[in-house]
Amino acid sequence: MSDEAEGRFSAIKSGLSRESIGYRLRAIGKTLRSISRATYLHYTILAIILVLATLIRILPLRFGAFISEFDPYFAFNNMRQIVNNGWESWYNYVDTTAWFPFGRESVTTSYPGTSITGAMLYLFLQSLGVSISLYDVAVYTPVLMGAFAVLVTYFFAKDLWGKSAGLFAGLFLAFNSSLLSRTSLGFFDNEEVGIPAMILTFLFFIRAVSPTRTLKATIIYSILSSLSLIWMAFSWGSFRYATEVLGLFALALVVLRRYSPRLMLGYGITQGFFLYTGTQIPQLGRIFLTDSTTLAMVGVMGVLVIMQLFRMVATTTGKLTVFGLSVAGVVAVVFFLVQGGLLTAPVGKFLTTINPFVRQNIPLVASVAENRPSTWASLFLELGSLTLLAVFGFFFAFQRLREGDILLIIFGATAFYFAASLVRLTLILAPAISVLAAITVVELGKPAMDIIQQSVIFSRRKLRFQSRVSREFSLGILLIILVLVVPSFVNAVQSAYSPVTIAASSLPVRAFVPDWVETLSWMNNNLPSTSVVFAWWDYGYWISVNSGLHTLADNGTGNLTQIQSIAT
Repeated sequence: MSDEAEGRFSAIKSGLSRESIGYRLRAIGKTLRSISRATYLHYTILAIILVLATLIRILPLRFGAFISEFDPYFAFNNMRQIVNNGWESWYNYVDTTAWFPFGRESVTTSYPGTSITGAMLYLFLQSLGVSISLYDVAVYTPVLMGAFAVLVTYFFAKDLWGKSAGLFAGLFLAFNSSLLSRTSLGFFDNEEVGIPAMILTFLFFIRAVSPTRTLKATIIYSILSSLSLIWMAFSWGSFRYATEVLGLFALALVVLRRYSPRLMLGYGITQGFFLYTGTQIPQLGRIFLTDSTTLAMVGVMGVLVIMQLFRMVATTTGKLTVFGLSVAGVVAVVFFLVQGGLLTAPVGKFLTTINPFVRQNIPLVASVAENRPSTWASLFLELGSLTLLAVFGFFFAFQRLREGDILLIIFGATAFYFAASLVRLTLILAPAISVLAAITVVELGKPAMDIIQQSVIFSRRKLRFQSRVSREFSLGILLIILVLVVPSFVNAVQSAYSPVTIAASSLPVRAFVPDWVETLSWMNNNLPSTSVVFAWWDYGYWISVNSGLHTLADNGTGNLTQIQSIAT
C-alpha cells in the first residue's frame, strides 16, 4: 500500500473512532440545544402545514389513482415520449393518434415544462432505486408541486412581513380552493409548475433589488429569478403576466423616486436572460420578440437605462440632451415597428383577459365556461372571507410601502383584475390574496396578543392612565378572525374530497362511476388499432392516450374547421 493510500486509510479510521463520533454527536447536541423553543415551534407548525397541504390533495385517492381532467393526459403523453425516446425526441414528435388524419405536433402546440419536470422527477426516483411507474409519477407530481407552492409562498410572505405572516400565508394557500383544484391528485398540467415558478420569480427578484444586498447577491438572485421565470415560461403561457408585474414594479419604483443602479442591474439580468431563452421555446419562437408584452418589457428596461444616464449626467444641458435623444429613439422604434408590421398584439384568451368586452366576438373563447368573467358568487366560493382580509392587507402594505410591499400591491391589484376578467385566473390571485390576508391577521393579531399578555398598548408619556382590555375581549378578536377563515377551509376540504374526472365518468358525484374506465378497457380489447373514434372534444385525450386509438379532436383546438365539422 502506498504512503498516500495508507494516510487516507488512517484518516478514515480515526474519523470513525469512538472519540471522534462522540465529539461530533456532542457538537450536534450543543447546536440543537442552542435553538430556541420558538424556532422549534415555528418549523414544527410549518411542517404540519406542508403535511396538511399534501394530505388534502390526495383525498381523491379513495376513488382511485387516476390522472385528472383532460389536458393532463396530453402532458403525460409528452412525458412518456421524452422518457421512452430521449429529450430530443419531443422536438420531432408528432402524435398521429390525435386530430386524425393530420396528427398533432407537440413542439409547436404545447409548453413542455410540466412534462420535462415530471420526466426529471421520474428519472431521479429511478436513480435512487425507487420502483414507481411513469403513470404514478404523473398522478402524484401535482401533489408535490402543490406543497412546494405552499412552501415558496411561506418564504415570500416571510421575506415581506416576517415569520408569522409566512406561516399564515402558507396555511391559507394550502386550503385555497383555486390552487387546490389545480394541484390535487392527478392534475398533471401547466399550472402545477407555473404557480410555484411565478412565486419564486417574485421572491428572488425582491431579494435581488433589496438595498441591503451586496452586488454579488444581487447578481445571484437576479439569475435565480430569471431561471424561475424561464421555468414558468416553458410550462405556462401566463408567464407573460409575471414579466409584466416585474415591469410595473420597476416603473413604480421609478415614479416613487426609488430608482437605483441595483434595480437596473437586477431587472436587466432577469429579463435579459429570460428574453434570450424565451426565443428557444418552439411555441414562441423569434416572433416572441415582437410580441407587445415583450416590447413593453424591453421598454421598461429602456426607461431604467435613461434613468441611469440621468444620474450619470451632472449638467442641465446633458440631461436635456439625454431626454431629447430618448424621445427621438422611442418615436423611431415605434415608427419602425408599426410600418414594418412587426408589432404583434395580444390575441385569443390573452386579449379577452385584458379587455373582457371583446370576449363575445371570439366564439371559441366565449363558449368555454372557465374563460368567462367571474361573478361575486364564484369569487367568494373560490376565495371565501380571505377576500375581505386581503382588502385590509392592501391598507397595511400601503401604510408601510417598502419595495416588497410595492410588488405585493401590484401583484394583488392586477391579479384581482384578471381574476375578475377570467374565472380560471383566480388561480393567479390565490397566492397574492393568501399573503395579503396573512398580513391582515398578523397586524390585527399583534394588539390582541399584547392584550392577552397584559401589555401596555399606549405609551405612558402620552396617557396618564394605563389602558387595559380584558383577555376575553382580545380572545374575541382572534375568534372573529377564526370564524371568518374556517368556512373557507371546510369548503376546500369538501371540494377536494371528490373523485378525479375520469373516475366519476365526468359526473358531478362523490362516488366511483366506472363507465369511462370500462369503456376505454373495452376499446383496448375489442377495437382494431387502426380504428378512428368519433367523440366530442375533451374526450379525445382520454381515448388516444389510454387506448392508442385515433381520434378526430381534443381540447387542443388545433383545427377549427374540424371542430366545426364535428359540431355540425
